[in-house]
Amino acid sequence: MKIQDLLSEPSKWTTKAFARDAHGIIFDVKRVSNNVTRDAVNDPSATCWCLVGAVAKCYDEMPEAILPGTVLQRIANEIAPLASVSGSIIWDWNDHATFADVRALIEKLDI
Repeated sequence: MKIQDLLSEPSKWTTKAFARDAHGIIFDVKRVSNNVTRDAVNDPSATCWCLVGAVAKCYDEMPEAILPGTVLQRIANEIAPLASVSGSIIWDWNDHATFADVRALIEKLDI
């Protein structure tokens, strides 16, 4: 599944959380051996995702490291001129973007 399919409408997107359920409850991201598990983004109750959560769900890429050639790297390269400088550039961008911004980005990158 592409992120375009997952984040198909504003109600499927969120900020300040990898994923939320229909009541807006945030799924806590559990850490095991310093790796973010897939619990939050793949929980069957999840109904909306941030951009990073959507990448994790659709492409099984975890945000601990943005590696060359990954979807996360493509996103970071695209938003770098627009985002504040920080280690969490994609999270920061997502949390200050609009759904229209996110849709435009994922359509442009065809992800």
